[in-house]
Formats: sequence, structure tokens, C-alpha cells
Amino acid sequence: MTTYFHAVLRILSAGLNLKFQKINFEQPPQGTDLLLSMQSAFDPKQFGDCRGIHLIRDPRDMIVSGYHYHKWTHEPWVHRKDENGRSYQEKLNACSKHDGLFMEIDHFIYIYGDILRKWDIGDPNVLEVQYEQLMGSERRVLYEEMFRHLGFANRELTFACRLMELFESESRTGRKTGDEAAKSHIRSGRAGQWRSELGPEHRTYIEAELGDILRKFNYEQDGSWVKDS
Repeated sequence: MTTYFHAVLRILSAGLNLKFQKINFEQPPQGTDLLLSMQSAFDPKQFGDCRGIHLIRDPRDMIVSGYHYHKWTHEPWVHRKDENGRSYQEKLNACSKHDGLFMEIDHFIYIYGDILRKWDIGDPNVLEVQYEQLMGSERRVLYEEMFRHLGFANRELTFACRLMELFESESRTGRKTGDEAAKSHIRSGRAGQWRSELGPEHRTYIEAELGDILRKFNYEQDGSWVKDS
């Protein structure tokens, strides 16, 4: 989703002469018109008068996806050596899948635990969107809802929605959603893959450490997604 939205928003901004910025953990610079926060690690209220989309994915799928991605990615942080001279990627590749998934669970907790617990899901200016919705059959209806929420209308709205269609995962990879590619940022995209990859011990640990977050964002213990009525 980060690569997806980065592609869409970058081209949308260029086409509409908007100042676009992508950030990780830093605060957005002044004068930004359209912002992509890769980690959702900032408070929208501190950015002034703005409207946003908050995209959330089942943490269990994020853990599984992260495990496979971090084993091969060239991102600098996974190659940084610790006090013992070993990188995160080296440690991940040296251990079993069972232990590697536990590493990824702890990594997820460290990076996202506080962010997700503090996130205000009641902010009327921020539309909460599930990853599973964007991968579903009604996604193109959701594209219009999202960009209308951001204030787009008429030709600008049509342009934004068309870009979302053009950059859907199947269009960008040549693979159907769910088909896996081992060394691709878009490995599968399939929702619910955690069911076949996480063992009972992983699930118990996740429930103990992240159960409150799962329920906050409407992810039930059995993995089903609960749509708001």
C-alpha cells in the first residue's frame, strides 16, 4: 500500500500542481499540500486544518509480510550492525521461520505498538480505511469516497480515481492478488495469509501483546474483518 499510494499521489500532485511530500517519522514540512506518512507517526491535528485517510492492515498479515520482506530487502536499516556486529537481516536469515516470526512480532510491537494505541480513530477529519476493503470487489467505490473526503471533485476526482485503478497491484506486477513472488515488495497482497503462516505460539503471543490493537481496529481474534454497520 505504501508503494501504491506513493505512485498515485506523486503523479496526482504533479498533474494538479500540488506540493507532495513523503515522510517516515519526521514532521511534514510547511507548505505541503498532499502528504504520505509511511508510518502514521504524526498527529494530524498538529498539521493544522487538514483531512486525511488512515489505512490500517491486519497486524498479523503485516508481521508475516514483514518477515518475508525483511529477509531480502536492501533497505539500509536491516543491514545496520548491532553491538555484536550482526544486522537484523543476518539474524533473521540465520534463525528458523518459527523464531524469525517472533522477531517480526517484536519488531512490529516496537515500531507500531504505541502509534496504533494512541491513534484517534474518532477524528472526523480522518477517514479510517481497511486494507481488506481496498483489496475487495467494492474498492473502486471506495476510491471515490476516499478522494471526496480529501476534497477532490469533478475532473480532479476522476483523475485521482483513475490513477488508483491504473496502479492497482495486479496492473503494477502482472500478477493476480494472492500470487506470490519471493523477492518483491508486493509479495502477495493476499489478506488473511497469517492463518497459514503463524503457529499457535505466535497467535497466543500476538493476542497477549497486540489483542487490544486488533480489537480497536475491528480485527477479531479469529481473523475475520468486521465491517462497520
